[in-house]
Amino acid sequence: MNYSENIIGELSKGNPRAFTGLYNEKYSSLFWFANKFLENNEDSEDVVADVFYRLWMNRAELNHVDDLPAYLRRMTRNACFSFLNRNKLKAGIYKDLLLRAETMTEDDIIRTEVKAEVLDFVNSELKKLSPKYRTVFELSFIEGLKNEEVADRLQTSNQVVRDMKSKIRKMLKVRMLSPARAFILLFLFFQKYL
Repeated sequence: MNYSENIIGELSKGNPRAFTGLYNEKYSSLFWFANKFLENNEDSEDVVADVFYRLWMNRAELNHVDDLPAYLRRMTRNACFSFLNRNKLKAGIYKDLLLRAETMTEDDIIRTEVKAEVLDFVNSELKKLSPKYRTVFELSFIEGLKNEEVADRLQTSNQVVRDMKSKIRKMLKVRMLSPARAFILLFLFFQKYL
Protein backbone atom coordinates (compact mmCIF):
# COMPACT_ATOMS: atom_id res chain seq x y z
CA MET A 1 0.00 0.00 0.00
CA ASN A 2 1.49 3.35 -0.99
CA TYR A 3 1.26 6.67 0.82
CA SER A 4 -1.78 7.95 -1.11
CA GLU A 5 -3.70 4.71 -0.60
CA ASN A 6 -2.95 4.72 3.12
CA ILE A 7 -4.05 8.35 3.61
CA ILE A 8 -7.12 7.86 1.42
CA GLY A 9 -8.09 4.81 3.44
CA GLU A 10 -7.73 6.69 6.71
CA LEU A 11 -9.61 9.73 5.36
CA SER A 12 -12.42 7.51 4.08
CA LYS A 13 -12.76 6.09 7.60
CA GLY A 14 -13.08 9.64 8.95
CA ASN A 15 -9.74 9.68 10.78
CA PRO A 16 -9.25 13.32 11.87
CA ARG A 17 -5.52 12.80 12.52
CA ALA A 18 -5.01 11.68 8.93
CA PHE A 19 -6.84 14.78 7.75
CA THR A 20 -4.81 17.07 10.03
CA GLY A 21 -1.56 15.46 8.90
CA LEU A 22 -2.50 15.86 5.25
CA TYR A 23 -3.55 19.45 5.84
CA ASN A 24 -0.28 20.28 7.59
CA GLU A 25 1.75 18.60 4.87
CA LYS A 26 0.01 19.97 1.78
CA TYR A 27 -1.38 23.35 2.81
CA SER A 28 1.71 25.41 1.91
CA SER A 29 2.17 23.94 -1.56
CA LEU A 30 -1.55 24.21 -2.36
CA PHE A 31 -1.58 27.81 -1.13
CA TRP A 32 1.40 28.57 -3.37
CA PHE A 33 -0.30 26.78 -6.28
CA ALA A 34 -3.55 28.73 -5.79
CA ASN A 35 -1.66 31.98 -5.44
CA LYS A 36 -0.10 31.43 -8.88
CA PHE A 37 -3.63 31.71 -10.28
CA LEU A 38 -5.18 34.25 -7.92
CA GLU A 39 -2.22 36.47 -6.93
CA ASN A 40 -3.96 37.30 -3.64
CA ASN A 41 -3.06 35.71 -0.30
CA GLU A 42 -6.51 36.01 1.28
CA ASP A 43 -8.31 34.60 -1.75
CA SER A 44 -5.76 31.78 -1.99
CA GLU A 45 -6.23 30.94 1.70
CA ASP A 46 -10.01 30.85 1.20
CA VAL A 47 -9.75 28.62 -1.87
CA VAL A 48 -7.39 26.15 -0.17
CA ALA A 49 -9.55 26.08 2.97
CA ASP A 50 -12.54 25.31 0.76
CA VAL A 51 -10.61 22.53 -1.00
CA PHE A 52 -9.81 20.87 2.32
CA TYR A 53 -13.40 21.35 3.50
CA ARG A 54 -14.75 19.68 0.35
CA LEU A 55 -12.17 16.91 0.67
CA TRP A 56 -13.34 16.17 4.23
CA MET A 57 -17.04 16.41 3.36
CA ASN A 58 -16.59 14.03 0.40
CA ARG A 59 -14.06 11.73 2.07
CA ALA A 60 -16.24 8.64 1.61
CA GLU A 61 -15.93 9.05 -2.17
CA LEU A 62 -12.12 9.13 -2.28
CA ASN A 63 -11.64 5.44 -3.12
CA HIS A 64 -11.38 6.23 -6.84
CA VAL A 65 -8.39 8.56 -6.29
CA ASP A 66 -5.01 7.11 -7.28
CA ASP A 67 -2.70 10.08 -6.67
CA LEU A 68 -3.87 12.21 -3.76
CA PRO A 69 -1.40 15.12 -4.22
CA ALA A 70 -2.34 15.42 -7.91
CA TYR A 71 -6.03 15.18 -6.98
CA LEU A 72 -5.62 18.01 -4.46
CA ARG A 73 -3.84 20.19 -7.03
CA ARG A 74 -6.60 19.51 -9.55
CA MET A 75 -9.23 20.41 -6.94
CA THR A 76 -7.30 23.59 -6.16
CA ARG A 77 -6.93 24.56 -9.81
CA ASN A 78 -10.64 23.99 -10.44
CA ALA A 79 -11.54 25.95 -7.30
CA CYS A 80 -9.37 28.84 -8.53
CA PHE A 81 -11.12 28.84 -11.91
CA SER A 82 -14.51 28.76 -10.17
CA PHE A 83 -13.48 31.62 -7.90
CA LEU A 84 -12.28 33.70 -10.84
CA ASN A 85 -15.46 32.98 -12.80
CA ARG A 86 -17.67 33.94 -9.84
CA ASN A 87 -15.76 37.15 -9.21
CA LYS A 88 -14.88 38.28 -12.73
CA LEU A 89 -17.65 40.87 -12.73
CA LYS A 90 -16.52 42.42 -9.45
CA ALA A 91 -13.20 43.83 -10.57
CA GLY A 92 -11.07 44.14 -13.65
CA ILE A 93 -8.16 42.36 -11.97
CA TYR A 94 -10.17 39.14 -11.76
CA LYS A 95 -10.97 39.42 -15.47
CA ASP A 96 -7.25 39.67 -16.24
CA LEU A 97 -6.40 36.74 -13.96
CA LEU A 98 -9.18 34.61 -15.45
CA LEU A 99 -8.04 35.39 -18.98
CA ARG A 100 -4.45 34.51 -18.07
CA ALA A 101 -5.54 31.31 -16.29
CA GLU A 102 -7.70 30.25 -19.23
CA THR A 103 -4.85 30.81 -21.68
CA MET A 104 -2.31 28.80 -19.68
CA THR A 105 -0.99 25.93 -21.74
CA GLU A 106 -0.84 22.38 -20.44
CA ASP A 107 2.95 22.85 -20.15
CA ASP A 108 2.44 25.93 -17.94
CA ILE A 109 0.13 23.95 -15.67
CA ILE A 110 2.54 21.00 -15.54
CA ARG A 111 5.43 23.32 -14.63
CA THR A 112 3.32 24.83 -11.86
CA GLU A 113 2.40 21.36 -10.60
CA VAL A 114 6.04 20.25 -10.61
CA LYS A 115 6.97 23.38 -8.66
CA ALA A 116 4.21 22.50 -6.17
CA GLU A 117 5.68 18.99 -5.81
CA VAL A 118 9.12 20.46 -5.18
CA LEU A 119 7.54 22.73 -2.57
CA ASP A 120 6.03 19.62 -0.94
CA PHE A 121 9.53 18.13 -0.79
CA VAL A 122 10.94 21.35 0.63
CA ASN A 123 8.19 21.42 3.25
CA SER A 124 8.97 17.87 4.31
CA GLU A 125 12.65 18.83 4.66
CA LEU A 126 11.75 21.96 6.61
CA LYS A 127 10.00 19.84 9.21
CA LYS A 128 13.44 18.52 10.05
CA LEU A 129 14.66 22.03 10.91
CA SER A 130 14.46 23.67 14.29
CA PRO A 131 11.37 25.86 14.80
CA LYS A 132 13.41 29.07 14.54
CA TYR A 133 14.94 28.11 11.16
CA ARG A 134 11.51 27.00 9.94
CA THR A 135 10.04 30.36 10.95
CA VAL A 136 12.81 32.24 9.11
CA PHE A 137 12.14 30.17 5.98
CA GLU A 138 8.38 30.74 6.11
CA LEU A 139 8.67 34.47 6.73
CA SER A 140 11.37 34.97 4.10
CA PHE A 141 10.53 32.59 1.30
CA ILE A 142 6.81 31.97 1.66
CA GLU A 143 5.52 35.29 3.00
CA GLY A 144 8.20 37.21 1.09
CA LEU A 145 9.31 39.44 3.96
CA LYS A 146 12.61 41.28 3.71
CA ASN A 147 15.47 40.44 6.06
CA GLU A 148 14.81 43.55 8.14
CA GLU A 149 11.14 42.62 8.58
CA VAL A 150 12.02 39.06 9.58
CA ALA A 151 14.61 40.35 12.04
CA ASP A 152 12.04 42.72 13.57
CA ARG A 153 9.46 39.97 13.96
CA LEU A 154 11.96 37.58 15.53
CA GLN A 155 13.64 40.32 17.55
CA THR A 156 17.07 39.46 16.21
CA SER A 157 19.66 41.07 13.97
CA ASN A 158 19.67 41.34 10.21
CA GLN A 159 22.91 39.38 10.04
CA VAL A 160 21.45 36.46 12.00
CA VAL A 161 18.55 36.27 9.52
CA ARG A 162 20.96 36.35 6.54
CA ASP A 163 23.11 33.62 8.09
CA MET A 164 20.09 31.44 8.80
CA LYS A 165 18.76 31.87 5.26
CA SER A 166 22.15 30.93 3.86
CA LYS A 167 22.28 27.76 5.97
CA ILE A 168 18.74 26.83 4.93
CA ARG A 169 19.58 27.25 1.23
CA LYS A 170 22.72 25.13 1.55
CA MET A 171 20.87 22.39 3.42
CA LEU A 172 18.09 22.27 0.84
CA LYS A 173 20.54 22.20 -2.07
CA VAL A 174 22.43 19.27 -0.56
CA ARG A 175 19.25 17.31 0.15
CA MET A 176 17.59 18.11 -3.15
CA LEU A 177 20.62 17.41 -5.29
CA SER A 178 21.66 14.11 -3.79
CA PRO A 179 21.92 11.62 -6.68
CA ALA A 180 19.20 9.35 -5.31
CA ARG A 181 16.73 12.23 -4.81
CA ALA A 182 17.49 13.73 -8.20
CA PHE A 183 16.83 10.35 -9.82
CA ILE A 184 13.57 9.90 -7.91
CA LEU A 185 12.34 13.41 -8.77
CA LEU A 186 13.18 12.90 -12.45
CA PHE A 187 11.56 9.47 -12.44
CA LEU A 188 8.38 10.86 -10.89
CA PHE A 189 8.36 13.76 -13.34
CA PHE A 190 8.72 11.53 -16.40
CA GLN A 191 6.30 8.93 -15.09
CA LYS A 192 3.62 11.49 -14.34
CA TYR A 193 3.99 13.93 -17.23
CA LEU A 194 5.25 12.03 -20.24
